[in-house]
Amino acid sequence: MGADYDLDRKAADEWFEHLEVELAWVELKTSSGKMRKAKAEEFMLMSESRMGNKTVIGFKHSHTRNYLYLTMDGSGKCSIHVPSEGTPFHHGEFDYPAPEELEAWILEHEEMNGRR
Repeated sequence: MGADYDLDRKAADEWFEHLEVELAWVELKTSSGKMRKAKAEEFMLMSESRMGNKTVIGFKHSHTRNYLYLTMDGSGKCSIHVPSEGTPFHHGEFDYPAPEELEAWILEHEEMNGRR
């Protein structure tokens, strides 16, 4: 991982739990401009960095490859930041796969998450 240090499985699971909670409160934009709910299982954990009293966790969407960041401050409060400056992987769009790709995408991610 491109992290300051390697995350153990327990820490990674905790970050995904935080992400799932935060995603329940937000909708993410698609390339058509529509907003949609997302699940933590759509993302891959990519990095953990410390910035002062904050921890910033980078997650990459498994289909669009765009990033979002979960930030936790020193008091334990989390927030999601969706970069949309147009640089690679920071387009702020989180689409599902095209309908003809959806079944294969679901199977692949179920296998990756140990559900098959």
